[in-house]
Amino acid sequence: MGLELKSIDDNNIEVYSNLKLAGTIIRPEIPTHPDGTFKWFFKPNKDCGCVWTDVSLLELGTIIKKMNQK
Repeated sequence: MGLELKSIDDNNIEVYSNLKLAGTIIRPEIPTHPDGTFKWFFKPNKDCGCVWTDVSLLELGTIIKKMNQK
């Protein structure tokens, strides 16, 4: 099961798992880190009903980590 990302705008990216909307990767408009930077994070969709394996969670974590390093 791979993840599919669909950009909505500069601060929101939808995450699909098995063609279901699993949640959104978002970057808030206010700084989210003590150093004043804006960090991405995952907001799950409560209605998804998706089952996340450790592989999917590691994949999502890697994606968000790379986005936060830019």
